[in-house]
Amino acid sequence: MLENIWVVKGANSVLQGYEGMVGQITIFPREGSLAEPFTADVLVNSFGEKHLNTAFAVQKTKWTNYTALHTSQPGGKWDRDDDTFLDLPRLTRYSVYNKWRYRKENELGWSAFIGARLVHEQRVGGQKNFDPETDEGTTLAYGQTLRFRQPELFTKTGFRFDANRKISLLASYVAQEQQAWFGLTQYDASQRHAYANLQYELFWGKDKTQELKTGLSYRHFVLDEQIGFTEADTLGRSFAGNYRREENIPGFFAENTFHLKDPRWIWIAGLRADRHNAFGWHVTPRTMLRFNPTPDLDLRASIGTGWRTVNLFPENTALLVSNRDLVLPETLQPERAWNAGLNVTRRFLSGKCA
Repeated sequence: MLENIWVVKGANSVLQGYEGMVGQITIFPREGSLAEPFTADVLVNSFGEKHLNTAFAVQKTKWTNYTALHTSQPGGKWDRDDDTFLDLPRLTRYSVYNKWRYRKENELGWSAFIGARLVHEQRVGGQKNFDPETDEGTTLAYGQTLRFRQPELFTKTGFRFDANRKISLLASYVAQEQQAWFGLTQYDASQRHAYANLQYELFWGKDKTQELKTGLSYRHFVLDEQIGFTEADTLGRSFAGNYRREENIPGFFAENTFHLKDPRWIWIAGLRADRHNAFGWHVTPRTMLRFNPTPDLDLRASIGTGWRTVNLFPENTALLVSNRDLVLPETLQPERAWNAGLNVTRRFLSGKCA
């Protein structure tokens, strides 16, 4: 169901937010105008895991639709080194994806797309004789279980005034409910993430070759976590309890792409400012420069900064598996980093090329 994957290394555009410190991977799913009317495939791997994928595409004059279904079913209990622990978790997953598009973004007037995705997944690991129905949170057998449900909605609506002016609104909402056990440790979490971005695009200058993008953004994030230890736990760990974090982050940004007189040079300069409800204002500048001395040689340079708040337990699951205690004497501050880099790409041709 993927049409393309873009990888950005180093500081990326401020349009993508304030968190891009070392790069970004953008995944572009297929659409009704790009996909075959029907596809399906079945895979069974050497561990006995079964995968089924199917997709449907519809294309009309002004709108298209793409629907994809996927399921993974668990394989056998493999323990090739005979240590009584599974070599890989047993996976069960169901997902559905649907996207509607109305007209193309480069056409005058209105254009829009709206999509939805739903994933339900369960992973079971640990000892071979572990039964999640009866052994969770007990000492009968060691096991790890993870269950989560994740619905997602996303949309983009735009209006193109002419070839040089456009306004667009991007919005998304993701929720996740998760229940997990790591031996005698229970971890339940609920997350809500809403995002909106209103952006104005303008081509300006003598030849309309300079591209300005500016706008406003807003992010709302809520994470509720509950950690508990069963009575069988005798380690005396002290970090059980409820953890809640709510973030509201309005921001504004501007970025310009300069096409210089020498067409071999392109310069991108951007700046954004965001206000966190608990940590105040953060300013994020970034700039990128590209030079093509020859058609087969690209020289790139970039420098910029980024920041992010810490999701302690989701990003450090090993803390929940470990027997060590965890002490948090103060509020964790946002992480901030600078990134500067150079990149040289040279293309070589060998043999006969048409």
